[in-house]
Order: sequence, then C-alpha cells, then structure tokens
Amino acid sequence: MFSNAPGNYGASVNHLIESSTWDDQSQISDAFLARKSFAFGGRAADGSPYGGWREARGVMEEALGSVDATFQNIDSFELGISDIDHYYEYLGGITKTVELKRGVRPPVLVADAIGTISGRISTLEQMVRLETRAKLLNPKWFEGMLSHGYQGVREIETRVGNTYGWSATAGAVEGWVYQGIAETFLLDDELRQRMANLNSHAIAAIARRLLEAHSRGFWDADEATLAQLQEIYADLEDRLEGVASGIKQ
Repeated sequence: MFSNAPGNYGASVNHLIESSTWDDQSQISDAFLARKSFAFGGRAADGSPYGGWREARGVMEEALGSVDATFQNIDSFELGISDIDHYYEYLGGITKTVELKRGVRPPVLVADAIGTISGRISTLEQMVRLETRAKLLNPKWFEGMLSHGYQGVREIETRVGNTYGWSATAGAVEGWVYQGIAETFLLDDELRQRMANLNSHAIAAIARRLLEAHSRGFWDADEATLAQLQEIYADLEDRLEGVASGIKQ
C-alpha cells in the first residue's frame, strides 16, 4: 500500500499542469512518484512494531511496471472527472507513470456512481466525451454557471483546465473537444463579451489553455482558428492590463 509521507498530501501533478511548469512527460511521472511512493509496513521509524510509512520508490516503480490497466471509481453523483483536479492528479498521474515504465499507455477505465446499478464501466475517453457534452458544452449547464456571475465563469474555466489535465496525463481528449470549447466560449463574440464582462481573468485563462493545448500537440487547431484565438487572447490581455477598454470585434 502506497501513499504520501506522513504530513504530506497530494501528488502535485495538478500544480505542475495548472501552472504550465512542466517541459516533458517524465516530470509528471516524477512528481507522482516522489509524492506517492511511501509504503506502509514493517517497523515504524520510532521502533513501533505496528508499522509505519517508509520511502519505497523502487518497489513502487517495479510494481507499476507490470500494470495492465488503471482504474478510478467515481463515487459521487455531484463530482465528475472534469469537476475537480484530483481525478487527473491521481488517475492521470499513475497512468502516465505506467505508460513511461511500460512504453505504452495502459487502458484507463472509469466506473461512475450513476452507472453502478447496471455495473457500467467506461473508458476514460468515453467519460471525457460524456462530460464534455453533458456539462461543458451544454448550454443549459454553462448558462446556469453564467447566472452566478464572476464565480460562474471561473467554474467554466476550471472545467476547461481539468479537461486539459486529461490530455497532459493520459492523452484522453479528442480534438473536437477543444474545437468546441473555442467555438462556444471564444469565437462567439456575444458570449465572449458576456464572459469577459463578468470575469476577464477566467476567459483569458480559457484562451491561454487552448493555445497551450495546441502548442503541446494535444489539439491540431486549423490556422484560421489559431489566428483568431491568438488575437482574442492578446485583446483579453490588453483588457486585463488596462491598455484597451474592451475586446475587439
């Protein structure tokens, strides 16, 4: 059984990805292993015979080198895989580590709370598609978020960032997802203006994340879309800096 060292929490994978401070995939794996490779068992450091946590990175790497599939049980009706960053932090972190150890990405499976009655298990790719259509690109969902003003736009941006996290850790996001995000929230002038008026920082972050997805090879945006996004992002940055009074049409 592996976890963090006593007193520590998290795998730090999400912090690397959110801050865009990683250069290659090995850094994601290294972050996960450095934080989560403490094994429970044996005599504790204080001499207690009841066991304790000890660093065992080599043992964990050896174990992950024989993994055939990774799995996450989504046990909440309220929180899906794109709602919080901990899902890609852990499932994504371990998946990327297995991929680098074995040379091929393992199948990634997800069981969600809604499907437990029928025992439904989906691939991660299927779950990303489902949540994208049901939430992120669903007008009923994002209009509901926008009714909350500043925080509502922040919630949309959070889900865009978490979706991107599945690209960085597991390569599980198809190009149409990013294209849909671009067309819905940024290339639509009216909606972009509404969101910018409510929360300029969040809508700029969405544009920046899409450009990063393209630059890292997660999304092959066409030249016209890319040029529009670059201009929109520059205008949003000007707005944030107080250089421009609004977004160019």
